[in-house]
Amino acid sequence: MRSINVAIIGGGTVGLSVATKLIESIDQASFKKSVGNVTITIIAEHFYQNTTSFGSGGLWEPYQIAGTPDEKVNSWGKESFDHFRDIFYSDDAGVAGVQLITAYNLQQSGQRLEIPSWKEIVPNFRLLEKEDLAKLGLPPKFIGGTRNS
Repeated sequence: MRSINVAIIGGGTVGLSVATKLIESIDQASFKKSVGNVTITIIAEHFYQNTTSFGSGGLWEPYQIAGTPDEKVNSWGKESFDHFRDIFYSDDAGVAGVQLITAYNLQQSGQRLEIPSWKEIVPNFRLLEKEDLAKLGLPPKFIGGTRNS
């Protein structure tokens, strides 16, 4: 059996979420058979209420990173989305502060509307129609967009 040392940089939401997922993976019997001992060290200047994550909000959206293929980015993005969705539907949603909200990406005149490669990951993704824009009461400079919830 070999031992693995893992360093996670950051004691905020992302760092602690990564540590949690890693611990859950380690607890699987097949992982224990193939790897053995794993030591996880979280390296951070601050923890808990002294982090940027404490009390701040964030929105989920996969981003392209230095030419990484969409398939890989979307695979990671789906895993993250599913993780946050599971928290939302758990008894811990309120304590964790996880919410599912409707998000809009709006298009102005002269802009190209980008359809994200991750549209299949989120529920209810659709293009906005003129009627949708009117119902939202947006200024006329917005001519299109997308919605997901």
